Amino acid sequence: ATFFLVAAPAVGTSVRNVVEGQANGILREARIVLNTAPIGSAVICDIKRNGVSIFGPTKLVLPAGAVAASQPFFLTALVYVSKGDVYSLDITQIGSTSAGGTGAVFLTILRS
Repeated sequence: ATFFLVAAPAVGTSVRNVVEGQANGILREARIVLNTAPIGSAVICDIKRNGVSIFGPTKLVLPAGAVAASQPFFLTALVYVSKGDVYSLDITQIGSTSAGGTGAVFLTILRS
């Protein structure tokens, strides 16, 4: 699943169109890439599957000054997903001095 950020990140719920899962599989990694780093504070994202966070209490964090960050899933436990699951993107925090630039949030799923 890919969520394109066509404008600077802004705090909000379902900030991009929802994406439907195309296959059964296992979550591998979530990644955020921006063309300009946030300044002052991190960008924090949450990806929800069928309305529930895939991260639990730990979210996808792009540190201030960075343009890319990832959160692997296989290190802690396998997270199984199904064809037809609906994914949405929430942004809960942006850079305090500069939000950061355009970019994308990627969710990698290994088909099973």
